[in-house]
Amino acid sequence: MTGKKRSPPPGEWMEAQEFLHWLVPSCVFVMMVCIGLDVTPVRFINLTRAPQPLLLGVLGQLLIGPACGFFVAFLFQAHPEISLGIILLVAAPGGPVANAIVYVFKGFPEVSVALTAINGIISLAATPLIANLGFRLLANENVDIHLPIGNTMKHIFIMVVSPIFIGMALRRLVQKVDSVSRWARRISLVMLTAIFGILLFTTWDRIVALWWSMLPAAALLCLLILLSTFFAVRIARLGETMAFTIATEVSIHNVPVALLMAEIILGQPQLSGFVLVYVPVIALMIATWGLLRNRSRRTERRLCLCWPTGRQNRR
Repeated sequence: MTGKKRSPPPGEWMEAQEFLHWLVPSCVFVMMVCIGLDVTPVRFINLTRAPQPLLLGVLGQLLIGPACGFFVAFLFQAHPEISLGIILLVAAPGGPVANAIVYVFKGFPEVSVALTAINGIISLAATPLIANLGFRLLANENVDIHLPIGNTMKHIFIMVVSPIFIGMALRRLVQKVDSVSRWARRISLVMLTAIFGILLFTTWDRIVALWWSMLPAAALLCLLILLSTFFAVRIARLGETMAFTIATEVSIHNVPVALLMAEIILGQPQLSGFVLVYVPVIALMIATWGLLRNRSRRTERRLCLCWPTGRQNRR
């Protein structure tokens, strides 16, 4: 008897896949409704008066993230499950999880929410174009795959774009919008946890087999996106806090959208494995960065408080 985890029996695998075909779109829909609930016209108008952060965030989502993804995918093209999984991930728009992380680590949550909403709408056209461009760059005798543009746009419109506007409408109609938003986020978190559990159950053997290839690929992709976005924002002289906000938004993709493309649109569940490895790696890196930022800011505040006292003592 060995301790190795086995793949689920075919019957259980099919049942899990059928459940995912319902759960993943539902999770994407609820998460994007949450984004719409957080968007207010007044905040958005205020942000457009100084649009540089929004422009850099969109640039990062459409150019920096995909460029980093294509580079890493090219390095790991010997493993199609990794390289194609990378393409699907960087083609997906930013996700609402980034908004929560930016809030916890004292970034600019209003900028993060606005970018998630904008990139979600842009993804209607951008996601299939980025994915197919990446697939074409990796095309060879072993890899022949493309994302159907019409079907992808239909799914993104229904699951990503329309829920944003539904959430914005609910914000105007519902009185206790904060309570609705909290419950919607809790429901989406439960759904996302269930999705991850099912995917681990169904793809465990593939993840274990490619673990030592997936982990370096995920770490390299995370570092490239974070550093590239950070330096792009710093070159624009927007400050470290804004750099943290935009880098978080660009690096944390809407995982359920990537899974939607892999599981339902393409029917290639093995491409979900890389996404499952990427999530904890990027979460660890950003959490470490955020904790170091908060610690540095607390140290600076203590020094500022102690400085006048020190001057008085020397006198």
